[in-house]
Amino acid sequence: MLSYYNLDEPFVKIYTYTKGLLLLIIVSNQIFLNKTKER
Repeated sequence: MLSYYNLDEPFVKIYTYTKGLLLLIIVSNQIFLNKTKER
């Protein structure tokens, strides 16, 4: 399985990086919205 995906390794790395970045943005947005609602 790992050897099969070895060809697409750069793509997989970019995919996981982008997914993590999107998750980070969503989480920070939620925290920002919660902080603005408290005021």
